[in-house]
Amino acid sequence: MKERRSVDEVARLMCEADRDLAKFMLGADVCGKA
Repeated sequence: MKERRSVDEVARLMCEADRDLAKFMLGADVCGKA
């Protein structure tokens, strides 16, 4: 159970990190282009 929970937590963190990175990259691209 602990392993499953850890995996779920890691997956959630990865998803959140991907979203944050995507927003940051998009924002940087927009700022760079603008």
